[in-house]
Amino acid sequence: MTNRQKAELDALHRMQVFVHQNGDALGTVMQAPSRTGLDDAVTALETQAGSQSAALVYATSQTTQKFSAREDLRLHHMNPIAAIARISLAGTPQIIDLRTPRKNIDDVRLVAAANGMAQAAALYTQVFIDHKLPADFIAQLEAATAVLQATIATRNKALQQVKAATQTVADQTTTARNVVRVLSALVVKQLKGRTDLLAAWHMAKQINAKPGVPRGKKKPVPTPTPVPAPTPTLSPVVHVIGATPVPPSTSAAAPAEPTVPHAA
Repeated sequence: MTNRQKAELDALHRMQVFVHQNGDALGTVMQAPSRTGLDDAVTALETQAGSQSAALVYATSQTTQKFSAREDLRLHHMNPIAAIARISLAGTPQIIDLRTPRKNIDDVRLVAAANGMAQAAALYTQVFIDHKLPADFIAQLEAATAVLQATIATRNKALQQVKAATQTVADQTTTARNVVRVLSALVVKQLKGRTDLLAAWHMAKQINAKPGVPRGKKKPVPTPTPVPAPTPTLSPVVHVIGATPVPPSTSAAAPAEPTVPHAA
C-alpha cells in the first residue's frame, strides 16, 4: 500500500469506531447500505492489502532465487568450460568466442550464451573430460540453464501477482471513497446542530497527510548567515640590540631638492 492508501485505511478505521460509539445519535443511518458498506470496504481493503504484501514478499524471494541460479550457472558451469577452452582450444573456430558472460548480462542473453556454450563444447567433449570435468558436464550445464529459466518464469509470475494485487488495492480504495462520500452526507444530515459530534466525525474521516510542506507552498529559503571579514594579523616587530632602527616606509613623496639661487 502507498502512504496515502494507508492513511485512508486508518481513516476508515476511525469512522468505524465513530459509528459504533454513536449509534443512537445516528438513528436510521445505522441501517443505510453505506453504513454496512463501510465495514465491507474495510474488510476488503485489509484483505487485498494482505495479498499485496504477501505477493511482494514472494516476488522478493524469487528475485533472490533467480540471482542464485544465475551465479550458479555462470560460475560453476560456464566458467570452468570457458577457462579450459581458452587454454586448450585457443584458435579453434567454434570455440574462439567461448567465454564466461559478465555478471550484469540480462537473463535472455545469459540463457542464450549458456545454450550456445553447450552446443560448442559438445564438439570437443573429450578435451573437457581430460581436464577432469565430469563426463556429464554438458548435461549439468543444460540442467542449470533450465533451472534459471524456471526461476525467471516463476519470478515473472510473482511480479504479475504484485501488479494485480496493487491494482486491486487501488480499486478497493476507490470503492471505499465512494462509500464514505454517501455515508458522510447522511451523517452530516442526521447530526445537524450537534456540533460536538460533527467535529468528531470530521476528525475521524480526515486523511492525515504526509508530514511536509503543504501543496502550493514553497519551502522557506534559509537566510545565509553573514561571515565576518577576517581581522588582519600584524607581524610582530623584533628589536635587535645594537642595530640601527629603520624607520617604517611611508607612501609620502620624497623631499624636494633644495633650490639653488641664481647668480645676480
